[in-house]
Amino acid sequence: MPDDPRTFSMRYRFHFLLVLALLPCLISNSCSPKTPGLPGVSAKELSQRAAADYYYLIYQDLLRSGERDQAATVLATLAKLTPTPQVLLELANLYWGINQRDAAIAVLEDAARRHPEEKQIAFYLASAYQMQRRRDEAVAVVAGYLAAHPDDLDAHQEMSTLLIDAGKFREALESLKKIEASAPSPTVSFYMAKAHVGLGDRPAAIAALRRVLEADRTMVAAWAELGFLQEQEKDYRGAVESYAAILELGEEGPEVWSRLVRLHLRLKSPAKAMALMDKAPKDSGFVLETLSAFIAEGYAAEAGKLLDRLEKGASPSPDILFYRAVVAYEGEKKPAKAIGYLKRVPESHPHYDKSLGFRIQLLLEMDRPAEALELARESAGRFPDKKEFRLLHAVALERTGDPDGAAAVLTEAGEKWAEDTEILYRLGVVLERQDRTAESVRVMEQVIALDGEHADALNFVGYTLADDNRDLPRALELIEKAVGIEPDNPYFLDSLAWVHYRMGDLDKAWEIIRQAVSQPVGDPVIWEHYGDIAAAMGKKAEAAEAYGKAIADNPAKAADIRRKKDAL
Repeated sequence: MPDDPRTFSMRYRFHFLLVLALLPCLISNSCSPKTPGLPGVSAKELSQRAAADYYYLIYQDLLRSGERDQAATVLATLAKLTPTPQVLLELANLYWGINQRDAAIAVLEDAARRHPEEKQIAFYLASAYQMQRRRDEAVAVVAGYLAAHPDDLDAHQEMSTLLIDAGKFREALESLKKIEASAPSPTVSFYMAKAHVGLGDRPAAIAALRRVLEADRTMVAAWAELGFLQEQEKDYRGAVESYAAILELGEEGPEVWSRLVRLHLRLKSPAKAMALMDKAPKDSGFVLETLSAFIAEGYAAEAGKLLDRLEKGASPSPDILFYRAVVAYEGEKKPAKAIGYLKRVPESHPHYDKSLGFRIQLLLEMDRPAEALELARESAGRFPDKKEFRLLHAVALERTGDPDGAAAVLTEAGEKWAEDTEILYRLGVVLERQDRTAESVRVMEQVIALDGEHADALNFVGYTLADDNRDLPRALELIEKAVGIEPDNPYFLDSLAWVHYRMGDLDKAWEIIRQAVSQPVGDPVIWEHYGDIAAAMGKKAEAAEAYGKAIADNPAKAADIRRKKDAL
């Protein structure tokens, strides 16, 4: 169970009172009932109070001895004798501590039935439900308490936190407003900010956090939340001030340093970012993690300096060699230099396979497919359970002019990893490039059967059906689903325009094809479709322009497209 200051004081006050009650007995060793013993009552039949004291002493002794399971058994017996709120809460705490969560909740539920007026029991039960993700039940518990105590501000605050956790942000905000009207506080404003965030109202959340910090500038959580929201609002300078305030308060976690470095890089201040790295944690893990930000923002020289600091004249560790390769490739645009670093990664390194994969990709990018093929074939043999090398092997085979070999490798990989949609999708693409359309569609249908949200496969099958002018209702259904997943994908929009064109809905096709060409893509097929749709609508000038753009890319169908243009 979560520790709560109120619970802590109650728990130990209870212990203290019990010890006081026992003192006269312990001193005189002659505890007796207040009323004279009745004839025929055996010595074993203690009064309820004496029995409770007896079990509590045993419970404490077992607890001190570390025998928590047995202590729980004894305390459960005590709870049956005297089911007071304090005893039941202590038993629930103990069950929770020995990982008997269901038993703890059962005790709390019983306690709530016995003592519906006890706020602490209601809060503990709600907290226990919340930890088990039974959020609606947690809310219901506190709602029941509030129904009887509508003016209890603590209960309203507890309710608001539960509602936020349950994603019921509007209801949480209403609960918090009731508290704010009677007892405004930084804590209330902080939770109001959380509710506003949940509702997507960042300006209101930021305003609430500023109220928090006006009242209490030491609340680190508020500074962190404010900085994060400022980042989302692209107020990078404001975010820098917020995270700097966290450092001033003595909270120096690596996440704060990392965010500050990244923000200065976004603000085009690499010198300030490097100055922060002088003060930030010096461990290599942090430096290497932050290094990616310098590379991503285009500061390869600074990234190299950070690596120099890590090496300090010693021979580079394999991890640093990886980053040297990334700097050389991403920052310096020197793939050959990157390959040089990767070749130095020893075979004993746990990520040696990744260095091989990176090398193969670089060789392919440098248009050295024969070398890539040799290394991919060797790597696939060395690491037979790494599907990445089968995929790279297939790519290298295609690039060296052996599409049949690529299809064979992918077919074999598909048999080994029968439900791997990436392998199947690549196989479908290779088959389609070989004009084995029927086979490629069958493979893509397998992909869709395994993953109904695979947007590329949905578009592939849908477009193929539309291009063949068959089963157009299903083609439309598949393509619309793909567009729903990636609404700005120009290829998906082109497919959607094309199926509407095939179905005779020219106005819709025209509207969508114009969306497709508004994206930064110069695919000749899209421009050919644009021309076909424009021509069908009598827009000859626009059709001619579109056909011209398609021909400019010198596609395989350039002669056919030119004939369409000439026929306008």
